[in-house]
Amino acid sequence: MEADEVVKDFMTSITMHGLKYNRIIGLRKDLDNCLYHRLGQHSNCATYFCTGSKSNSALNLILEAENGRILREMKNCTSRLILNVESLIENKTNNLCEQFNAIINKHVTGKRLNFSGRRSYNTRVEAAVKFNSKQFLQKIHKQMANNNSPGMFGKKFMKNIDRIQKNTKNRRQLFPDERRYQKPHSYGPDADYGLAESLIENLSTEELETKKSLFLSSLNDVNFEQIEIDTRD
Repeated sequence: MEADEVVKDFMTSITMHGLKYNRIIGLRKDLDNCLYHRLGQHSNCATYFCTGSKSNSALNLILEAENGRILREMKNCTSRLILNVESLIENKTNNLCEQFNAIINKHVTGKRLNFSGRRSYNTRVEAAVKFNSKQFLQKIHKQMANNNSPGMFGKKFMKNIDRIQKNTKNRRQLFPDERRYQKPHSYGPDADYGLAESLIENLSTEELETKKSLFLSSLNDVNFEQIEIDTRD
């Protein structure tokens, strides 16, 4: 089943239905029938986006999907959409985190950055300056809060955070924890891929061709059965 085609059918269903109540009923019916439509059974399809099979020899995969239990798995994926048809019709969410992120993204552009927009670019620059300087910049707060000051308690909070970060940094410098295990970045050359040798910078064309020929010939003289036994574990 192609996900793009299912989304296309979903958008068509929203557009075609009229009143909100009828749109909810019709969209719930279309979502419940979309899997059967894509698998070749068009008996319950609406006429505005499906006219049924044009040939008697059209492939119908419903029986195979039911016997293989894949239809039940796909229904589990679409059941949540069917239960939340009302929010799909309005294109809204009742998730507070999503509502907050939608407001924030209007100011910081989320993952998208329009370099032609002055506010978008300036906000990212100011955020980078704040991250590098490790200081609280009130200008970013004012731009995101309609030019309002963070207030007395906000300034005290950020000052306290800055104090904690500085004390933690000084403590780590004075008392380094030598017992803390640091994962090595590399364990050295892998025995199965040969030893790591330093590269020879100045090689003539003849030397390079000679080394290439020796390397290719060594690949032909490999005992593959012995290598499989040695690397089996």
